[in-house]
Amino acid sequence: MTTSGRAAQGDDRESLETRMIRSACAGEPLDLLGPLTDRAMLDADVMQGWGQDQSIQAAQLQRLLVVPGPRLHAKGVQLRGIRISGQLDLESAKLLCPLRLEDCYLDGAFPVILDYAEVSLLAFIRCRLGGLSGSTLKATKGIDLTGSTLTRPLMLPDADITGRLCCSGAQLCGAESDGRELAAGDRQSPAARRGYALDADGMKVHGDVILDQDFTAAGGIWLNRADIAGELSCKNARLSAAAGIPGAGPQAGDCAMYADGLKVGDSVLLSRCTADDGGIRLSAATISGELICKGTHLNGADGKGNALRANQLKVSGNVSIGGDTAGQNPAPDDGRTFIASGGKVSLTNAAIGGELRLQSVLLGKDKRNVALDATGAHITQKLVWLPAARVDGQVILENAAVGRLEDSWSADPGVRTPRLRGYWPADGLLRLDGLTYGSIANRYADENNGANQRLEWIASQYGTAARSKSASFATQPYEQLANFYLQNGRDADARRVAIARRRDQRRYGEITRPGSVGNWLLDNTIRYGYRTWRAAVLLAILYAFVVGFLWCASHHGAIIAVQASPAVPTSAPAARTMPAATRCTKYYPCFNPFGYAIDTVIPIINVHQADFWAPNARAGAPWGWGWATVLVTYLGTALGWLFATLAVAGYTGLARNAAAP
Repeated sequence: MTTSGRAAQGDDRESLETRMIRSACAGEPLDLLGPLTDRAMLDADVMQGWGQDQSIQAAQLQRLLVVPGPRLHAKGVQLRGIRISGQLDLESAKLLCPLRLEDCYLDGAFPVILDYAEVSLLAFIRCRLGGLSGSTLKATKGIDLTGSTLTRPLMLPDADITGRLCCSGAQLCGAESDGRELAAGDRQSPAARRGYALDADGMKVHGDVILDQDFTAAGGIWLNRADIAGELSCKNARLSAAAGIPGAGPQAGDCAMYADGLKVGDSVLLSRCTADDGGIRLSAATISGELICKGTHLNGADGKGNALRANQLKVSGNVSIGGDTAGQNPAPDDGRTFIASGGKVSLTNAAIGGELRLQSVLLGKDKRNVALDATGAHITQKLVWLPAARVDGQVILENAAVGRLEDSWSADPGVRTPRLRGYWPADGLLRLDGLTYGSIANRYADENNGANQRLEWIASQYGTAARSKSASFATQPYEQLANFYLQNGRDADARRVAIARRRDQRRYGEITRPGSVGNWLLDNTIRYGYRTWRAAVLLAILYAFVVGFLWCASHHGAIIAVQASPAVPTSAPAARTMPAATRCTKYYPCFNPFGYAIDTVIPIINVHQADFWAPNARAGAPWGWGWATVLVTYLGTALGWLFATLAVAGYTGLARNAAAP
């Protein structure tokens, strides 16, 4: 028969202890509250008012759990609505049965001590206690702290929990949250001394760790080197940075979650988790499932400016930062938007076996700081870039490898506002050198304009000012994009990218003035060898101009013979006169402007017109047709060599320096 209702008037502590023993032997709970509908009846003030008729000494409970005596039921000790006075000290003890406390008040000033203890099931449901110290604790069926309030840290370093650790709805406080100084009897682990509300350094859990449903850690949680076989759920949790205490060292007070080296056999769920200050660290963590940060709000940063630091993270599945917006621009409070207002998201050298989804995210708005750093990250499947708004902070994707890059540059279906530049940062805030991808997709975009958009995307690495040095010029992003177009049979787009690479090198690269002149010349003539026919056209135009000019010059006396006709007898009168360019004779080759233009403009080809005719600089002296003809012939020869050389360089590929046909 279940013992329930308040103890009758006149019951003393010994009779309550007797009832506790009887209930434990019968496998029934000792309930001094009965059915409750108003949770306000169990607030801290009400619990502190419980008197002797509702109290059991901690030593009595300790004796029942540890000292062999009456045969206890397999369900163990079950208490509800009871005040446990004094400190419950079970250090190094092996509990004879499970312990389940519900709606109880442990009034000890110091934590419940379970260091080096062994217990099957430990449950503190909606209880209030002064912390719990369970270093190297072994729990064969699990630990349940659902809805409990701990005024001092929960310490489980190197604990071994066969079942699950459930702190759903629990409220944990750090070392100094209640303003009390540490006393000699107040056990504090190293992480707790730094101000962390939960210290699970090196903890091993064979099931799930549940820190959700308004779980609160006023001081942050420490999961460094923890090994969790199941799932780590921090959904709807509220965390704040470790408060730190004097003399704690430089690591104090910088993280809301410190989980470097964490191992999780399933997924890590941070959906709708809020970190009011301090950052979340998952560096070198290994997650066999997914990392989901849907609707997560990170309002603080660690000591190095990271709101989320997951360097060298290894995830077998997807990393979802933000929620699926189904093509809509979400509001910041829609429950799906990931907000990192306190610092950057760092994923340097992360290895992601699935997709990295940056969808419905609001990242850094300060141009002076980094918003996303994914240097050296390896993403096997897709990188989805669909922020909720333009990112003004720096985005670094250098040396990252992506299976497929997917973003959107146009307005999503049902949304009027276009996504300017795909919401990628501009003016030198985007870093792409070394980024590789197997394919690239532009959601809702006209693929005919895709190359122009991608070139604008690449140019976002550099500032709008001429020769901006916001980033060193790199050819790799252009070559990567050109290779992608070549592999997909888009040769025209590949050539466009190759041309843009050389042109942007002149605009943004560190190039000498002669090099810049040569670059400009190749650009405006043969487009770096990708428009070689333009050299032939220019040569033809030059030839036509020289032909016309020479014809006019010959009629103004600006073309004269260079020697007397050897075929005319010396006694003849004609031997004492020179032939004229406008009059043919049978003793001297006639002047032909077409042939003379060939000798002047087209290299190598020689029709020998220049052997018999030459410009007359004295014609119309000092500045008439004579000097103009000299200038035209010299300039025509120089330009002819130039255009011919450009044509040869273009056709042979010497002028090209990019992966394009």
